[in-house]
Amino acid sequence: MSKLEIKQTYKFPKVVFDPFNNFYEISGHSIPENAYDFYAPIFDWIDKNIQTIEAPVLEFNFKLDYMNSSSTRMLIMLLGKLEQVANEKRQILIKWFYEDNEDDYDVGKLYQSTTSLPFRMIPIFKN
Repeated sequence: MSKLEIKQTYKFPKVVFDPFNNFYEISGHSIPENAYDFYAPIFDWIDKNIQTIEAPVLEFNFKLDYMNSSSTRMLIMLLGKLEQVANEKRQILIKWFYEDNEDDYDVGKLYQSTTSLPFRMIPIFKN
């Protein structure tokens, strides 16, 4: 079992998958030119590690403030992969953080509609 950490840049989101602290988060902008190349290590990490994590519930936090269309496809693939894991008797919860406005809420609901995983929509209030 290993920790996955990818530093945030303007084009790439921050990724922290830390099974030792039961913390899983993707945050920031996701606008890579080749989204598959960026997301492939995330898919690989899930394939190699997720079944060995002993926590009863895995909560994945998504705090993405902007995504391009290829990142959207990768995120849907990621949710599908997590759904497969959940079908193998793992309890997974998705926490979708969104700026408190109707458009960002609707984006989260759209992702929620692509999976049977439980989603918790969490507004972020800006001052």
